[in-house]
Amino acid sequence: MIRIDFEAKKKDIEEIFWKWFYKYHLKEFLKIIDNDINLQKLIFKDEGKYLLWKKDLSQYKKTDYKELKDFFFSLPKIHFEYCEKMKGLEINSTSEQFFKKRYRNFRESQAPKIVHVLDIHACPYCNRNFLDIYYGPEAIKPNRFNGDIDHYFPQSKYPYLALCLYNLIPACKTCNHEKNANDRRHFHPYMDDHRGMYCFKTNFDVEVDIDYLYGLSEKFDIQVFDYYNKNHNDINNIKGSVEVFCLDDKYKKMTSFAKNIIRKAYIYNNGYLKDFVDQYSDILDEKEVIQILFDYEEKDFLNKPLSKFKYDLMKEFDVI
Repeated sequence: MIRIDFEAKKKDIEEIFWKWFYKYHLKEFLKIIDNDINLQKLIFKDEGKYLLWKKDLSQYKKTDYKELKDFFFSLPKIHFEYCEKMKGLEINSTSEQFFKKRYRNFRESQAPKIVHVLDIHACPYCNRNFLDIYYGPEAIKPNRFNGDIDHYFPQSKYPYLALCLYNLIPACKTCNHEKNANDRRHFHPYMDDHRGMYCFKTNFDVEVDIDYLYGLSEKFDIQVFDYYNKNHNDINNIKGSVEVFCLDDKYKKMTSFAKNIIRKAYIYNNGYLKDFVDQYSDILDEKEVIQILFDYEEKDFLNKPLSKFKYDLMKEFDVI
């Protein structure tokens, strides 16, 4: 559960989306809106405002389409408002099919470009699996994405959000498959913040082999989530993710992986690696050595899988 810091790249990813939508799908979408009163109410607040907008559009050839951009680029908190507003209402079947079909086109043609701009390489839900994009033999821009795009609000239940950019979460195929159409509220990578909310820790019973502290035993447990700020508004979303994406099961099985980190930490804290730093201080500083040895990212946890897990264990065992 890692936040996607998208703000600095917001303009770029929205430009990718709008260029695609304007060129290939806007004309049909204008017809879709014209025949769906509930969609008019959702985007324009009420039918009357839509009619005024449509009149201005025909008279002045308005080209900025601010209202449409506000809808497609609405932030996650607004999506909750949309869902509340649409209780008891449905868009018509033609509108629903439009959103779903255009999403499939978006997934194939635009998602690789957006993931490339966001520059994320690990799943924000589990932080265990790589997200990779590929380039064809002559392609300048990425044209294939090996992950999935999760609809935070499932398109099967909320089809009107199927193309809203910040409802579309780059994720690994495993997490997207496990969630499926699960509608439980969980960690939102564009809205919630992981920082200071949870950490991984090791835990052992007094009767268990304490040799694990030297990295010599796997006879310990991984306390998957030690929650901070337990009264924080986001904590229920974090707990929701633990359940939806089976994160307890995934991380509790990683004692062998954790053992290697603990062993390196023991060696480092006993001076052996510090001697190595001193020997090569002309080309490497201590921070660089630690990053090489433990293969982690100090801040950008979405650059490499398991970076948050490694970081927390390294803090626990006094490496950083």
